[in-house]
Amino acid sequence: MSMLRNWVIGKLSAALSDYLEGVTPETVTASLSRDTGELDLRQARVSPTALARYGLELVDSDIEVSVRIPWRALQKEPTVLEVRRLKLDVRMRPPQAAGASELSLGSVGAKEREIERLMEEFVRGADG
Repeated sequence: MSMLRNWVIGKLSAALSDYLEGVTPETVTASLSRDTGELDLRQARVSPTALARYGLELVDSDIEVSVRIPWRALQKEPTVLEVRRLKLDVRMRPPQAAGASELSLGSVGAKEREIERLMEEFVRGADG
């Protein structure tokens, strides 16, 4: 079962590599039966590059994710990835670091609204 577990963790890590760091055998617990595989990922981090394209700099993060894989019905049932906990500490990138993609926002309130909008977009992108 260890070989299957390592294979599944490798595939999960590859699938999430654009968004998460720290998907390793040490951070994933797995229950892999013939019918259904269930994985829980703890102590992973959001990838700084996943936020950079939104003009945000990652200060700190922590995420917990669960995955349910219906082995015997892969074409009939969805594989479900659920974000159970997400902590993001981000800040706007300085204008010199953000380059040409930096948004011109006049007030602190506008910047906060833009951060909220970007985080909602990021979360929707991770769901899709």
